[in-house]
Amino acid sequence: MKLEFLKKQRLEKGMTILEVSKKLGYSTANGYWKVETGTVKLTLETFIKLIEILELDINIALKEIY
Repeated sequence: MKLEFLKKQRLEKGMTILEVSKKLGYSTANGYWKVETGTVKLTLETFIKLIEILELDINIALKEIY
């Protein structure tokens, strides 16, 4: 999995890890940081939420990450 794509997209949108974490329902930045760094597995549910939060094209995201 190439999770650096998520970081790149987040930074291009000018969003912090904490902002994305809160939108995903985490109380701290550490929640999403673990996803972005691959410490925890990216679930389908989280992937779909990230597509919406980062306003990504799902086909491009799938190609870039998987």
